[in-house]
Amino acid sequence: MKDRDEITQDDPSSIVFHIIAFITTLTVLLLARIVYSFLLFHIMAEIFTIIVSMTIFLFGWNTYNRLPNGFLRIIPVSFLFSGFFIILHTITYSGMNIMPGINADVPTQLWITAQVIQASSYCIGIIFFNIRLNKIFLLLIYGLVTLVLFHLVFIFKLFPECFTQGGLTPFKIIMEYIICFLFATALIAVYVKRRDFHGSISGLLFISIILSIIAELFFTVYSRVDDHLNVAGHFIRIISIYLVYWAVFETGVRQPFSMVFKNMKENEQKLTEALGRVKQLHGLLPICSSCKKIRDDKGYWNQIEEYIKDHSEAEFSHGLCPECYKTYEAMIKDLPKKTKK
Repeated sequence: MKDRDEITQDDPSSIVFHIIAFITTLTVLLLARIVYSFLLFHIMAEIFTIIVSMTIFLFGWNTYNRLPNGFLRIIPVSFLFSGFFIILHTITYSGMNIMPGINADVPTQLWITAQVIQASSYCIGIIFFNIRLNKIFLLLIYGLVTLVLFHLVFIFKLFPECFTQGGLTPFKIIMEYIICFLFATALIAVYVKRRDFHGSISGLLFISIILSIIAELFFTVYSRVDDHLNVAGHFIRIISIYLVYWAVFETGVRQPFSMVFKNMKENEQKLTEALGRVKQLHGLLPICSSCKKIRDDKGYWNQIEEYIKDHSEAEFSHGLCPECYKTYEAMIKDLPKKTKK
């Protein structure tokens, strides 16, 4: 079994696992793009994104009360609803032919919707950093927002155009820059509050947000859906989302157990110190039968109050017991008589 101190440190085997997972996923996606088609690459990339998003939500939801701040509680919930729009984005994508009558603009609208939810949630998480929101209330709020956005895209068709035959619309490009601005705001806030995150969590979130900004910038300049810039943006975004998963897993699953062992060790140390102080007052104490002073280990005689105070955490407040009070009262009454004599 590992030493308790070692458990609280980053596990090298865990880091190796995540790196291998990165490389394997990116290799498979790259082969899908090169050997087969962009459509297969896109399907696999989005399925991976959806699986990781739902995993982040499940980890965050089931460890909600163990997560240390509002940021790490809100982000997992937001991934459930951004993941919902990514599912719709995937099945409506050009070439899927799952939902008839859907043009290339709809999946782009859904993409923007998912990213707006994600980026704004980072900023909301910072605002509610030290506030514990009820998770059911949080779920209902996100559900209401999702319902409104869904109706704007599919029912009322009021969502502005994002993609036409000529390529990206100005609205889509502007929205990508707004999303970048939201991510950048969250990036600064995470850096400022980096000491409030345990271990490497702030570093993982910091890199993830930077990669999200870079990915969004790639999504502002591609001209065709199979453009290499679009492909690069998807690769970068996958890494970004995986880093969020890593951060939530570390905070909600692995580190709570590490903190349990750490707290156990601290409590054990406090108990040992307390027992040590108790043992110092245990045994035969040499005390003067007349003045009640106690002799210490060095041979010096100390007032009983000083000795106990030095060998324990006890403090003294002085007063008179009823018997001594009567004795002193009688002595004071006798003083005038003795003075007259």
